[in-house]
Amino acid sequence: MTESDFISLMLNKPWVNRGDTVESCDCYGLVKLYNELVQDKVLPVVKGYKEGFKFDSLWRKEIDSTWRQTGRWAAGSMVTFYDNANQPVHVGVCVGNQQVLHSPGTEENPGKVSIHKLATLMNSGAYKNVTFHKVVKHA
Repeated sequence: MTESDFISLMLNKPWVNRGDTVESCDCYGLVKLYNELVQDKVLPVVKGYKEGFKFDSLWRKEIDSTWRQTGRWAAGSMVTFYDNANQPVHVGVCVGNQQVLHSPGTEENPGKVSIHKLATLMNSGAYKNVTFHKVVKHA
């Protein structure tokens, strides 16, 4: 599937906690689907993800074994967003023209898959920092 087809398929799909299907997904579920459907890379199962473990603990456990930090924006990379306490709180996929495809939401305020300029997300005040990562381990 092309990136453009994936974006068209996923835009406006509802955020669902621990969702990882084309019908609904959370932020990591969207990254997982992108890698499977666009890059033909099946990511390893993250123990605790479906069970509802905290995002930052899952991210810290998985980041070194599955991902390599690249240092800059690159199409197809995962972008990790950090809060003011420098905790990872959200991920998305770098897509064309310095944009991020992401699925923002919470149980109290579920969102939908959307696409925003990286600069817009960083200027929103919700995030303090970002890092960029490429898959290094897949099934």
